[in-house]
Amino acid sequence: MNLQRTFQCALLQSRWVFFLLQIISLFRVGAPTAIKNSNNDRPFFVEPVPNITVPVGRDVNIPCVVDSLGNYGVAWIKVEDKVILSIYKNVITRNYRVSLTHSDNKHFVLHIANIQESDRGGYMCQVNTTPMMSQTGYLDVQTPPTIVSLETDSNKTVREGVNITLRCRADGQPTPNITWRREDAGRIPLITETGKRISVHSFEGEELQLLRISRLHMGAYLCIASNGIPPSISRRILIDVEFPPVLWVPNQIVRAYLGERVLLRCYVESYPKAWGHWKKDATPINDSLLILSSEVDRGSYKQLFVLHISSIDEESFGTYECSARNTLGWAKGNITLYERPRAPTTTAEPLLMENQRQVYYEPNIPPSTPVQLTSTVTFAAVKDQRSLGHSEQTKRNNINSGSSTKSVTFLFVYFLYYVSFTGKFSQDF
Repeated sequence: MNLQRTFQCALLQSRWVFFLLQIISLFRVGAPTAIKNSNNDRPFFVEPVPNITVPVGRDVNIPCVVDSLGNYGVAWIKVEDKVILSIYKNVITRNYRVSLTHSDNKHFVLHIANIQESDRGGYMCQVNTTPMMSQTGYLDVQTPPTIVSLETDSNKTVREGVNITLRCRADGQPTPNITWRREDAGRIPLITETGKRISVHSFEGEELQLLRISRLHMGAYLCIASNGIPPSISRRILIDVEFPPVLWVPNQIVRAYLGERVLLRCYVESYPKAWGHWKKDATPINDSLLILSSEVDRGSYKQLFVLHISSIDEESFGTYECSARNTLGWAKGNITLYERPRAPTTTAEPLLMENQRQVYYEPNIPPSTPVQLTSTVTFAAVKDQRSLGHSEQTKRNNINSGSSTKSVTFLFVYFLYYVSFTGKFSQDF
């Protein structure tokens, strides 16, 4: 309705254009009656003036084709501004980007170079007939998105557990779509209307609601506006979530040798960033030989506190306390350092296992065959006395002694058996 009213106003206020066209036609034909054609010769539009959509910065051509124009004239008018752009073959406007081409007293093409957003609107092709004839086409200018700063949030610092809403608005033609993403490409933790917890890679909409915000929400968010007309644009919004320190120790008991280098570690999560302290047996550490260092994961709420002991001595053993403190609170954890005893170093010496005697024999030999007796004394060397316990060594000695006793008994029985069959013992003695 507004556009129609604008067209009507333009028609009413441009009547003087009609009279101007009449005067031009009078000079062209030399008599007033020449502008009156019969009904059969009345001009008509061969085709409608088209609606055109074009991105900003391009050039556009708007055609107007009128047949049987005769001695009538054609004018181009910008509807919204009520500005006369051209009359017949002459450009009236002072806009240097506007030009006109015509041919065959039929084709009148309006050219607009380097289209700007201000060029958006209706363009009327008018013929000075009685009554006036006209057709209007609409030029839609597409523009890339731009962020509306006054309606877009900036960086925020909030306490853990509160609810916040991030807002981002953009202008452009067509209307831009807003997409939220995390700058680190991580997932966005959300809570649905039903209370279900979900996490998404992106979220569509001008408002991003973060309920019961936690440290997991901390970081930079990107509001990305796009409408298909390059380039897309984004706004970075940083969220800092404040909470007191939370500390944990991965190894609460550490064992080390004298002279060894040791690193004691404790991990801290906090924002604002916490400062750390070390104590040994409730006494603050001021020894220059103990190097206190803090490694911070930049851009995060995580910290690592490290106590570097370059060389362990007797006084190094004890309980160490790691503590972290910021403006919202503090936390602490303990690490106990014990000495790891070194095993004694001894040289392994071969030892004779006394009363150990083994006799090798060949069974299943006929009695008539002379038997060759062989006895050997076996020496056993203990490779590592440290690897054998006292009970195990005693057990082995008992086994070896039992084996020797059984071997001698079997030898004596076999000897009597041999003598009884051969009688060789009596002959020899």
